[in-house]
Amino acid sequence: MYYLGIDYSLNKTGYVLLKSNHGAVKVITYGVLDNKKHLKGPSRLVWLSIEFSKLLRRFKTSHVIVGVEGYSFGSRSGMAFSIGEGGGILKLLLELKKLKGKIKEFYYIPPTKLKKFVTGKGNCEKSLILKAVYKKWNFDTDDDNIADAYGIAIMTSYIHKLIEGYTISLTKAEQSVLKDYIKKDMDDA
Repeated sequence: MYYLGIDYSLNKTGYVLLKSNHGAVKVITYGVLDNKKHLKGPSRLVWLSIEFSKLLRRFKTSHVIVGVEGYSFGSRSGMAFSIGEGGGILKLLLELKKLKGKIKEFYYIPPTKLKKFVTGKGNCEKSLILKAVYKKWNFDTDDDNIADAYGIAIMTSYIHKLIEGYTISLTKAEQSVLKDYIKKDMDDA
């Protein structure tokens, strides 16, 4: 099974694709979709649509489960509509891919749950996620968008495995986050 983690942003969206086989996790690819031209408004929405479409087309298997970090409005005051519009494009593309059988499922993961899953704290600086991703899973990057996407991909794989009935060794923080997510957030996504 493949797990694609997406750290959605208007300007720098990180992504990581993992392959999980019998418990072993391998990084297939990762990167950042970078709005280098600093597009705004409808031009940025067109750019996001094209870039998200290209990203999702790269994965030719229906055995992909996608995790996307949910909205973080607090950090971008006044940008709520733009963030929502871009996120809506991503949700639409994911739903279309799912309906066509191009991906298996997708989950939206609240930022506080991702932070708690990765670091043990629901409210922390992005730099702590960089350190925690390296310490917990030995994935080294200097880009916080990619580190977030890696954490999202791992969390997505754990959600899927728990739903499928697999037994996974988890920390107390991870257990708490995953149990709460499966119980509450899956229906709200």
